[in-house]
Amino acid sequence: MNTCRPRSAFAPRAGETGFTLVELMVVITIISVVAVLAIPSLSQGGFDRRVFTDAATIGEIVREARTRAVGRGAAELLAMTATPGSNSAQFNIYESVTSNPTGASGANVPVSTCNSPTVWPGAGGTATANFIDGYQFAGGNTLEGEGNIVAQIVDPNGNIINPGTTVYLCFTPNGRVQYQVNGSYSGLFTPISNTANSTAPTAGAIAVQLTRGNFPATAAATATASDLVRTVWIPPSGATRITSQ
Repeated sequence: MNTCRPRSAFAPRAGETGFTLVELMVVITIISVVAVLAIPSLSQGGFDRRVFTDAATIGEIVREARTRAVGRGAAELLAMTATPGSNSAQFNIYESVTSNPTGASGANVPVSTCNSPTVWPGAGGTATANFIDGYQFAGGNTLEGEGNIVAQIVDPNGNIINPGTTVYLCFTPNGRVQYQVNGSYSGLFTPISNTANSTAPTAGAIAVQLTRGNFPATAAATATASDLVRTVWIPPSGATRITSQ
């Protein structure tokens, strides 16, 4: 009497063949080569996203300064510095305050004046302002350094601010912005306006530009930059926005 045994699930059927070891190794090699070739593209995409993230964060810092000024009735100072050569930039918010007249310990009263009697950090004497928030990035082993991400600041007349020079923006409780460009803060602000009647794309607004690689020689020639330029616009109203070119 013959006994029927179940066919093994792993036993090859008639007419069927499997992969040889050589074929599997060829497929693995092809996948490895494609993955290696894709790494640079993935890295470039990561750096491009970082440029946008930096621009978005700077935009948030600007909105925070404006919102605090309107909501608290205080003058808010945003100190901005960009140094493309070292892939670095810094943005700090300070709020003008004075001691509480009731003498309450640790309590301060917001002050709405951008100029005297407010004494901002860096103006000399005892500052009458509190540090609120900040954002900075630098080169080295950071994504900005590895991706050669650079930033520059452009004044309302389309002039590129010298690297390392601080631009001071003062947000008032009515939501407006005043500014000054001075390496050593002097405490005198002027409204953001196109005083030179410039036709540059940045005319009438402070612009913080970010890109990878190199900026063009002039702020108006953003189309000749080595990569896409993200621009954070700060108009007289302080209602910032971001564009790409």
